Amino acid sequence: MKQIPFLALPRGEQHALLGALRQAGVKLPAVCASRQELEDGPQGDAMAWITVTGAGWCRSYVSRPGWEGDLALDLLAR
Repeated sequence: MKQIPFLALPRGEQHALLGALRQAGVKLPAVCASRQELEDGPQGDAMAWITVTGAGWCRSYVSRPGWEGDLALDLLAR
């Protein structure tokens, strides 16, 4: 398994994550975000997910376009 920290994520994904946090009123220093990748999925493809944690909460999302919107909805519902 490979872990990719926030600063190594693609720039567009970083901006989308920052936008979701800003929309929910959460400051970046209050969270830790990283992507985990399994090299060999069941059909020989890579499997990846994003984990975002903060004080008292933790969420994981399948790494796909738009996952940041799911994060924003979860944070706004807290």
